[in-house]
Amino acid sequence: MRLFGKCPSCKKENSFKSDAQTRIDYEMKNGKWKSFVCTECGEDFRLMINNIYSKKSNLASIVAGLVFLIGTPIVIYLFKDILLQIRGPYSILIISSLFIVPSIIYSIVLSEDQKRVSTFNQLKVRE
Repeated sequence: MRLFGKCPSCKKENSFKSDAQTRIDYEMKNGKWKSFVCTECGEDFRLMINNIYSKKSNLASIVAGLVFLIGTPIVIYLFKDILLQIRGPYSILIISSLFIVPSIIYSIVLSEDQKRVSTFNQLKVRE
């Protein structure tokens, strides 16, 4: 997970990777403070874990979008023989239901990313 902290001098966001899912996990592994060297102004500073936060992952959004954009044509290709044979009043319902699978995967990936961010940002460590 990518975590962020702002430089007190220039207000630039500095990021680092961590495998901690919550601030409490991070504190148990690394302590209450994180040392940074600002990528913008070069100043050394320390932030308490409560001032570090997580944001939505661009990678998760890209993966979810690719699953939707690539998954839909794959579903159509796999079921093309069935789609060509469908006749009757329920044909539109059956065809539209095939698009639900990539849509569900898309929404699950995005909602799990949002849960991950919310979980980290909501829990605070005692000072």
